[in-house]
Amino acid sequence: MDETLGMNVVVGWLRAEDQTVLSLNDRVVLSPRYSVNLDTPSTWQLRIRPLRAEDRGCYMCQINTQPSMKWQIGCIDVYVPPDIINEETSADVSAQELDNVTLICRASGHPPPKITWRREDHEPMLLKKIGNRDFYKVDSYTGSSLHLWRVDRRQMGAFLCIAANDVPPAVSKRIILNVNCHTQSESDLNSLQLSASFVNTNRNKRPRHTQSPGEEDHDLKQEIVALLNGWKSELDSKFNDMCARQNTLIAKISTEISELKTQTFKIKESNDEIVASMSFINKQYEEIKSGLDCLQKERLEQRKCLENLERKMQDLQLKSRSSSISMLDDRDFKCPVRNVPPKEKENSEDLTSTVSNIGQAVGIPISAKDLRDIYRLPVPPTVIVPNQLLGAPLGTDVVLECTIEAYPNTINYWLKNRGEMLLDGPKYSISEERISYRAMMKLTIRHFSKSDIGTYNCVSTNSLGKSEGTLRLYEIKLYPSSQSAEVNIGGLTEGAVKQKSHNTCSHAFIRTVDLVALLILRVLM
Repeated sequence: MDETLGMNVVVGWLRAEDQTVLSLNDRVVLSPRYSVNLDTPSTWQLRIRPLRAEDRGCYMCQINTQPSMKWQIGCIDVYVPPDIINEETSADVSAQELDNVTLICRASGHPPPKITWRREDHEPMLLKKIGNRDFYKVDSYTGSSLHLWRVDRRQMGAFLCIAANDVPPAVSKRIILNVNCHTQSESDLNSLQLSASFVNTNRNKRPRHTQSPGEEDHDLKQEIVALLNGWKSELDSKFNDMCARQNTLIAKISTEISELKTQTFKIKESNDEIVASMSFINKQYEEIKSGLDCLQKERLEQRKCLENLERKMQDLQLKSRSSSISMLDDRDFKCPVRNVPPKEKENSEDLTSTVSNIGQAVGIPISAKDLRDIYRLPVPPTVIVPNQLLGAPLGTDVVLECTIEAYPNTINYWLKNRGEMLLDGPKYSISEERISYRAMMKLTIRHFSKSDIGTYNCVSTNSLGKSEGTLRLYEIKLYPSSQSAEVNIGGLTEGAVKQKSHNTCSHAFIRTVDLVALLILRVLM
């Protein structure tokens, strides 16, 4: 069903015949053969897998919209192939000649199957009409019952009962009819022989009848009356059997009707419970929705408060920046003071003395009363690689060096080919020498071999960031006499040191230093 739905709308599928609830939204209530698919936000499909004959009927899609409920009905017709009901179908039959025989064939299916009778040998069937002794031929006969009146030996054979209803496959059953031939007595045979000899010898003379025409008519009437009485008794017995079966069927139908009424009453009660539960769920949904609306409003208010706090913080930062002192050189541009090494166990008095000395050097007298707050501003570490491309002969010891400048102290280590962390041991010797904020890292590779050729990274990290330098090591082919015990040969510069960008303060600083001890002087307002 395709319908534009809101957020608080419940969609349900029901059987239109008994109002049985099958699903609510995408939740199935009854058999797992039912499932609900939501192809698009407004298309609900009820799927039944596997489909059975009892699923035949109409189904209702119901939407509890306000102020009125919407619904739509769709119907399913399930086709069932034919099947022979063996319990109600005749088995092989044996009868005496001149007896009345009825062959019955019952079949189930939807639509109701059509029953056709044929001979298995494809010969025409010989049938008689009631009261007539002559046969007529037909290729097939349609009907669930095949009546053979005063059966004859020529009608003996195998019959096929074929059931078809245009739903493949058609089915058939083979029923054999055996006819026991009627035997004549010896007096009859003698009379037939005498009459035959009499006819052959005296063709010109008519035989005399032993009985009068009145007696022959009387005998014929008696025979007809006896035949009619036999038929009547047979029909009476069949009628009594049919009445008994009908009474049994009526009693069974009445019992089933009472059971259906009981089930219908229970279904109505369950539907009332479902409606009550749906109303309760709708109330809960409305409460949850109102609570979510309140939470969204609170969230918007909190967001506004956070935006106001951010604005205030920005204002404070601007005020703080406006109150800081920037020292100027002879070219009249801002220049932070760099490369001011910290003292051991440095305190605020040491920093104040340092700032006063720097102020006197640049012509700005600064006293302790003019300072409100003073501290060192840390920056991420800086890695300096003197030689980025190194070469050495095989079998020698190679020394790789990196200079680290950082504050606060850093954690330093070596990586090979950006994957393996190198540790101090028989193969590698790692040393580190710290002087103030500067540290010198050394990596000694003993017995340099071809497996040691590659890229080495000296990595430095602290709480403010991470930096690394890259060194490439290759082989130098020399004669054995030119090899030495320890080699540190600098080659062409290859690659770049990963570091932060910075500004040069004056022409006195030739080398760029990333790690800066920056003193920010804040003036009392």
